[in-house]
Amino acid sequence: SQARQFEPIITPNLLGTVVDIYVDRRQEGSTFSSTLMTARQLLSILRLSQALARLRFDDQVNLVDIDESIRLTYLSQKSLQTDKFDQNEDYADSTSRAFDALRNFVAKNNTTVVGYQDAETAVTKSGIHANAFHSMVREYEDLALLYVDPA
Repeated sequence: SQARQFEPIITPNLLGTVVDIYVDRRQEGSTFSSTLMTARQLLSILRLSQALARLRFDDQVNLVDIDESIRLTYLSQKSLQTDKFDQNEDYADSTSRAFDALRNFVAKNNTTVVGYQDAETAVTKSGIHANAFHSMVREYEDLALLYVDPA
């Protein structure tokens, strides 16, 4: 009941981020013939982000709220596509799924060097939680499979 007293706002900076993600998803959907992101999904992302901020008793939505709401929306949409939903994905650990998403992003961009923030954004857009991405980077860096430039 106390959480209902909060009406979290989305700052213009974060709103720009959400709009960019929405535009990217719409373009990806038309390019790869997957389901397009709709205006309703954009609204869902905004409302979920506000709900997550409310759970923390916060008056402002942060990037973690946005990322989590995008992840939840993506997974919800994906679960409805029974013909495209990979049942084996449930058995893959989060580190493997994060690495697969990173590998796909790198291949799509035909490069071997990517910015950390770009990689994180691409991985979280594919439905992987940011914590899984960070864990994967640490683990694969320790194994010398990835190199993260501290600069």
